[in-house]
This record gives sequence, structure tokens and C-alpha cells, in this order.
Amino acid sequence: MPVPGDTIRGTYREAIQLASGRCALVENAQEFTLVPWRPVIARSLGREIVGLVTEGGISWQIGRDLPPGRRQAALGPSQRMTGLGSE
Repeated sequence: MPVPGDTIRGTYREAIQLASGRCALVENAQEFTLVPWRPVIARSLGREIVGLVTEGGISWQIGRDLPPGRRQAALGPSQRMTGLGSE
């Protein structure tokens, strides 16, 4: 389970419905992470996303479809997601 200070980085591949709620599958090389799904992630299907785990949830940055070294746009406070999905 991610702890505050951890970074979640990878490509958003799909949304998965679990008994505990909807999750986003984030793939990085041969690993994957399930994170709470949020509408802001849905717009990023197939794109790189980066999340910083905080005490209050996950603060997301959504990558652009640009070559490696691409600039990532930070989300404003109204777009930051909260909740780690397991309580």
C-alpha cells in the first residue's frame, strides 16, 4: 500500500470495477498499481500519469502525449484527488 511521500508513475490503462469500488490500473514496465478512479484520470487513457501520495490522498499530474522528456501539467487544487481507496 502506498504511504505518504510515495510516487505512483505509469500509464493509465483501464478502469476496473471491484467490490470496493472503481479503480484505475496504472502500468509501469512489468508492474501495475491500482488506485482509486477519478474523472480526471479518465481523460488520460493511454497517457502517463504521476501521483504523489499525501496524507489526504493522491495529488495527480497528467502527462501529455509528447516524446520522452515531456512536460507534465500540474493539476490545480480543484482537480486534486483524495482518498487512497482502502480504509
